[in-house]
Amino acid sequence: MNCVFCKNKINIKSKFCPKCGNKIIHCEKCNTIFMGDKFCAECGAENSKIMYEIGYMFNIGKGVDQDYSLALEWFEKAAELDNSSAMLSLGHMYKNGEGMGQNYSLALEWFEKAAELDNTMAMINIGYMYVRGEGVTPDEYDPDEYGYEALKWFEKAAKLGNSNAVKDMYVIGVIYDKEGNYALADEYYQLAAYCGNSDAMLILGNMFWDEIYDASVSIAVGLHKEDMEIAIDWYQKAAALNNADAMYCLGVMYDKGKGVFQDYSLALEWYQKAAALGNTDAMYCLGVMYDKGKGVAQDYSLALEWYKKVAEDGDKRANNHIKRITTKLYFNT
Repeated sequence: MNCVFCKNKINIKSKFCPKCGNKIIHCEKCNTIFMGDKFCAECGAENSKIMYEIGYMFNIGKGVDQDYSLALEWFEKAAELDNSSAMLSLGHMYKNGEGMGQNYSLALEWFEKAAELDNTMAMINIGYMYVRGEGVTPDEYDPDEYGYEALKWFEKAAKLGNSNAVKDMYVIGVIYDKEGNYALADEYYQLAAYCGNSDAMLILGNMFWDEIYDASVSIAVGLHKEDMEIAIDWYQKAAALNNADAMYCLGVMYDKGKGVFQDYSLALEWYQKAAALGNTDAMYCLGVMYDKGKGVAQDYSLALEWYKKVAEDGDKRANNHIKRITTKLYFNT
């Protein structure tokens, strides 16, 4: 048997062609390998999988020139045969305005059709549309009503086994947070955090320590203020999942000796990790450390380098430092 796409010989049990990497598509009715036409050569069944795959290739430009109109055409053909992945893709195309004007109503319609076929990713997308109020004007947006609708869809996806749906309940926490219902916000943050959502872990850390984030970001400033160990635990868990903000928080804790013994070398390490992931606050702190020689040999050139990275990101805090150090280095004073 040969691959439909590159004609390389393939094993009938293969899932992917070893040469070109494309999926090996089987007939939904008789499981025969599909040979590229929209009808199975073995049993004559119309196959939505190949239609979806062709649409996907045109959608992302995999092995062909990217063509949204052709992607739309193939996704629609597959959707007519109740292919929920194609319906999901159509939802994304309308939501993102790929090759057409953005249309939230049609996006929601396709996501709902896919959800009716138990596509859990479609359910999560519906949930996020309700959370963000996509398709409604700001004056029509009701956090209670839309938050409830979002929660309903996340829960439905979770019950069907999508673990990401539970992690995404973090956004429900954000809705209750903005309304001032901290008890319910905490409940959903905890649920999301225990399922591996690092943003929820970060906020839980902030709930136990308010030295970095103010009331506009931390949902419960002052609540459990003295319980630093729990804050550190949540920050470390989030940092282990590459959450740059959590890494920055740990850097500040070691830098200032808040809840831990002051340790500039550990502060430097956490700032460097956060900066490598693009955290400008960490970059600024690295500039300060090299500028003042905190735990490192004073190095104005390195300080200037970090300050410039901060400025390049549009943060104006470093501008005066850049002028001062540039002058200092120029006149060698």
